Amino acid sequence: MSDSALNISGSLKQLQLRFDAEQDRLVFRLNTSSGDEVRFWLTRRLVKAWWPCLEQFLRKALEGTQGQREARVQFERDAARAGADTTTPFADQAKSYPMGEQPRLLRSISHRRNDKGRASLGFVCVDNSNLNVPISDKMLHNIKDLLKKTCAATQWDIELPDLDSNTSAKAVH
Repeated sequence: MSDSALNISGSLKQLQLRFDAEQDRLVFRLNTSSGDEVRFWLTRRLVKAWWPCLEQFLRKALEGTQGQREARVQFERDAARAGADTTTPFADQAKSYPMGEQPRLLRSISHRRNDKGRASLGFVCVDNSNLNVPISDKMLHNIKDLLKKTCAATQWDIELPDLDSNTSAKAVH
């Protein structure tokens, strides 16, 4: 693939994250309402670096004092958990695989908000191929929950704490 960014069609519909013990990596699968599916490998190093950036990104969009932002993040996290569909199996029959059927090894993940405040994730692979995915804050909270749950089942021995007012995050890239 080239250095130009690929954009998926349709809205993000499902996420799946599972540990592959043989690869010692996480397989991150995303599918859309239009039937596209993309698959990525997440390494321990990437997850560890991405976690505080993801938390900080969710907090940055909120207005108010630190305490107000923390309360709002907790409210959004609780709402995302309450609305998450964890019973529907991941749809395994995609119409297309814009980045191929095999998972792509990620180098970095970036976060952006457009001028209307809508979020997107930028996935950059080690071969310089990349993908931009529009995503809701609700889905970002769901990703955080999936990361916590999945990493707890690995033997990576990493903690993924929620940020408090005394913690700062460094950029992934």
